[in-house]
Amino acid sequence: MKLSYEVAQRIVARVSAGLDEGVSIADHSAYIIASTEPQMLGTLQDLAARSIAAGAMVEASDGSDGMSVPLLHVDEVIGA
Repeated sequence: MKLSYEVAQRIVARVSAGLDEGVSIADHSAYIIASTEPQMLGTLQDLAARSIAAGAMVEASDGSDGMSVPLLHVDEVIGA
């Protein structure tokens, strides 16, 4: 399954409603397709790539805040 912009943007809207942090969704190639920060769209994200490859949550290791979790559909990683 391919993660669409529309579905990704709905996920961003729901998750960000309860947070004071930016939220982004990456496709299976780790490119941001939806975000609370429009300047992030189309950028390749290392955390997302690592989370997709590992199939698990990954936290930023460079001292910055941030984490990425894989998005699953029927046991297939479709994004992060």
